[in-house]
Amino acid sequence: MSLVVVPVRYPLSKHSKATLEEAVRIAEERDADLTVLHVDLFQDNRNVSRVDLKREVESKLGRLDRARYV
Repeated sequence: MSLVVVPVRYPLSKHSKATLEEAVRIAEERDADLTVLHVDLFQDNRNVSRVDLKREVESKLGRLDRARYV
């Protein structure tokens, strides 16, 4: 089974949203699972839970059945 890993910021920036949309397209095309990886570029110790990340992604793209949030 294939896996697509997509790094994103939280909250989603316009670039993260575009990257995520492309990753979803690729995952669907290849029948792959998707891992949405929160990346904190500024190391500011902001606590973002997986639930927060999932809600943000699903509010922009809808429910993703084969997605994991890290």
